[in-house]
Amino acid sequence: MVMNRGKPELFDLKLMAEASRHNYLYLDNRQLALLGYKPGQKLSLQAGFTKLAVEVTEIKHNASLTTLHLSEKAFAELAYYHGEQLWLVLLCRNKMVLGPTMAISVSASTWKNIDKVYAIKKRALLALEKGIFFYCFHLSKVDLGKNLLEAYYLDPHNHKWIKAFLPFPQVLYHRSSFPFPYYARQTNPNNVYYKLWANPQIQKINSTYGFDKWSVYQALTNFGETANFQPETMLLSRAALKQFLNKYSFCYVKNIYGRGGKQVFQVKKDGRTYSCKAGGNKLSQWDFEDLDELMLYLRQKLGDNLILQEGITLARIDGRPFDIRVLVQKNMDAKWVITALSFRVAAAEAIVTNVAAGAVEIALAPGDNPLGCGLSLAALQNFSFKTLTALEAFYGNMGEVGLDLGLDKNGTPWLFEANSQPSSRGYKEAAPAELCDQIFGLSLDYGRYLAKRLFKEWDVK
Repeated sequence: MVMNRGKPELFDLKLMAEASRHNYLYLDNRQLALLGYKPGQKLSLQAGFTKLAVEVTEIKHNASLTTLHLSEKAFAELAYYHGEQLWLVLLCRNKMVLGPTMAISVSASTWKNIDKVYAIKKRALLALEKGIFFYCFHLSKVDLGKNLLEAYYLDPHNHKWIKAFLPFPQVLYHRSSFPFPYYARQTNPNNVYYKLWANPQIQKINSTYGFDKWSVYQALTNFGETANFQPETMLLSRAALKQFLNKYSFCYVKNIYGRGGKQVFQVKKDGRTYSCKAGGNKLSQWDFEDLDELMLYLRQKLGDNLILQEGITLARIDGRPFDIRVLVQKNMDAKWVITALSFRVAAAEAIVTNVAAGAVEIALAPGDNPLGCGLSLAALQNFSFKTLTALEAFYGNMGEVGLDLGLDKNGTPWLFEANSQPSSRGYKEAAPAELCDQIFGLSLDYGRYLAKRLFKEWDVK
C-alpha cells in the first residue's frame, strides 16, 4: 500500500515520554487508518540513515496527524536525526521509509568557504522544506575504510552548518570534478570512484560525472534527429585547421575540457596571414604568417586535447552578440523541465560570451520569444529535449544539464556546449527569488524520485 496523493508527505519524529525497553512506534487511531497499520504489527522503519525494527502500539488521540512518536530506546538509535521534518519515501505493508539522504560533492573552494556560498545554503534550506537530509562534502574527505564522509549539514533549528562524519548517501549530486576523472582510469576498487560513483546502491542525479566537448559532438552526430544541431567539429590537426580556414570565414579552437571561455580562441585567415583572438570585454590578438607557427602557438596555449569548431555568426541584442544557457532539470516525476534561461550578452567585438569574460547575464523563466530573440518556447523545447534524448542515449540517465545555445542571424539554434555541472553561482543576482527556488529545488525533487525508485527496487528484491 502506497500513500495516495493528497495525504501528508512530511512527518516529525518525537520521543514518547514513557519508559520502555522495546522499539515501539506509537500511532493513534487516525494514524493507524492513514498508514494502514494495526497494533502489535512489526515493521521496518527507516529514518534517514537509520533502520529500525519496531512494533506498532496504539495511543490515545495525538495532537498532530504528522507527528510519529517513538519509544525511548528507538528514538535513541536515531543518531543522525535532529528534529527536522522527513519526507515519506515509501509506505507499504511491512515497511516505512522516511527522509531520503542526499549528498552534494563540492569544490575545494566551496568546502573552505561553506558559510559564504549562497547556492549550497539555498539548496540545504530547500531540502529542509522538502524533508530531505542534505549534506555537502569534498571528495578528498572520504574515509574509505569506514565508508564515511566528512561533511557539513544544516542545523534545522538555527540554520548553521555543522561538521560531522556521515554515512554514504542514497542519492549523490555530483558537482565537483575532483577526483573522479583521475580515479576512473585506475583499476583499484578501493578508491573514491568505485566506493561512490560505481556503487550500485547510490543513485546519481547524472549518470556521468562530466561531459567533454568532443564526446558531446559524437553523441549528437550519432543520433539521427540531432546530427545537424552542432557546428561542424573536428579534432585539431594541421590538415583539419587548413581545411576549416579555407571553408569558413572563421573557426574556433577549444580545449575539450575547458570551462568559462578561458580556453577558446577564434582563428581567421586574412590573405596570407592568420589571426588568433581571445577574450570578452578585454580582447587579445596574435598574428602569424605561417600555419605551423599558429599550430605550435595553439598547442602551447590550449594544450593537447583540442577541437576545431565551425564559426557561427551570432544574433545580436542592441548590437551585442549573445548566447543562451538553457537549464534543463527533471522533476519529481522524472520529466524534463526547462527551468531557466540565462542570456549572456557580450561586448560588441567579444570572442566568447561567458560571464567570467565580462558578459552581462539576464536570467528568465522560460517563456515565448524571450527578450525578443525570435526563438519560440516550443522550438526551444523541441531542440532541447531532442538534445537530451541523444545525450542520455550516449551517457545514460541524466537529471540536470546546462545547454549552451547560440542563434545565428537567421534565428537557427546551434548547440555549442553541454554541461553536466552547470554553474549556479550567477542566479542569486540574475534571477528573481521564485525562479531561484525552482532552479535550486528541482534537483532535490528529482533526488526524491531517485530515492523512491531505489527503495521500490529493494522492496521488490
